[in-house]
Amino acid sequence: MNCKYDFEGQYGIVTGAASGIGKAIASLLVRSGASLALVDRNKTGLEAICVELTGAAATEPLTILADVSREKDVNRMVAETLARFDRIDFLVTSAGVLFRTKFTDIAMAEWDELM
Repeated sequence: MNCKYDFEGQYGIVTGAASGIGKAIASLLVRSGASLALVDRNKTGLEAICVELTGAAATEPLTILADVSREKDVNRMVAETLARFDRIDFLVTSAGVLFRTKFTDIAMAEWDELM
């Protein structure tokens, strides 16, 4: 796939990388030359996207099983990425949650998790 974006030599983190928009962004970035830390709390999906992208990537992607709603996991995510790549040039925050609740009926605990 030819891509008009050039991320050659750039190191980044993509959260929510196991599926949906995060997966699509990770795929585009790898094909654009980026070296990535792929982060998600879905182990199976994370392993699958890593396998899918390994052949296309200049550098094998780093996978990090983490929940970005937990400060400890975020700190570990950053530390592991820096240990592997020595720097972080960009962050894609694609992790999210979905509640099938009417906005007016959402519970405060769900709102807090969403935020």
